[in-house]
Amino acid sequence: MFKGIEKHPVISTILAIGGAIAAIGGFWSAFSPEPLIPTIIGLVRSVVSMRSTVAALSALAFIASIGVLVVVAINAGRARRELPKLQEQIARKEDERIALERSRATLNEKLSLAVKALTDGKERWAHERLLMYSGLRFGDGGAVKPVVVVRFVKYGSDYQLAKLIEKILGDFTSWEVTLDHANSPVLPPMDDFKVIFESGPFRSFDKVAFAFSDGNLLGVSVGAECDINRSDEHRLVIKILPASEA
Repeated sequence: MFKGIEKHPVISTILAIGGAIAAIGGFWSAFSPEPLIPTIIGLVRSVVSMRSTVAALSALAFIASIGVLVVVAINAGRARRELPKLQEQIARKEDERIALERSRATLNEKLSLAVKALTDGKERWAHERLLMYSGLRFGDGGAVKPVVVVRFVKYGSDYQLAKLIEKILGDFTSWEVTLDHANSPVLPPMDDFKVIFESGPFRSFDKVAFAFSDGNLLGVSVGAECDINRSDEHRLVIKILPASEA
């Protein structure tokens, strides 16, 4: 097929240059490109020295196409060499991510246990206080036991809240508890508290309100107040206030 090619110096030169560049590209990915620069310059000078402009341009076009292939080969070789490193980095990052997820899950579990322990501790403390206050007595010789009235409006969740108060006082005190949903006088809404423990002028039941509040026994805000016009110091009025109008 290439018989007599030696009679065509331009074609011979082009093929020689192309073969040389192909050989250079084969070793490019294994060695630094700087030592190859003089060889490339020599090839370019050989092209420039051609007498025919058309032949020179054809040779340069051929060299350029070979150069593109060489660059592609170089980049592919580099990519193949870097691929294991990138895969190793990705695997390491994935291991770190999994470790962080496990650490976060462990911390969340510990936090949940700590919050539960704190909640349970507060509740036990409140129950102990109620047991201690259950012996509260009034009148001469301490003959009068506390009487509790739970006032509420009978709609929504207020009834369930009233029943919860009744149950807690029944479990930890021996006090008489009456549920009153007559709403007379009218219970006004309040933004700060949902439940108010009202005592007489000596605020005899404030500590009971604090036990309910600090132990979060009702899951709502609890406050205390006194009515200086009352004389029945043994009577505790627990008011469940209706929600404010939107």
